[in-house]
Amino acid sequence: MARVVLHPGEDERVTIILTEVPEGTELTYLYEGPAVGPADVAAAEAMLDRMAEHT
Repeated sequence: MARVVLHPGEDERVTIILTEVPEGTELTYLYEGPAVGPADVAAAEAMLDRMAEHT
């Protein structure tokens, strides 16, 4: 397992956890910070979808 913790804003924390599973690698994305709006969720989902395209 590998973990990366980012602090994109003063009161924000993003944790990315990579875990080996039989099918390959599982990515867990955790956001802690102020409430997010639909545009924030859409941006995070788009980023994760683009990453999935390269597996």
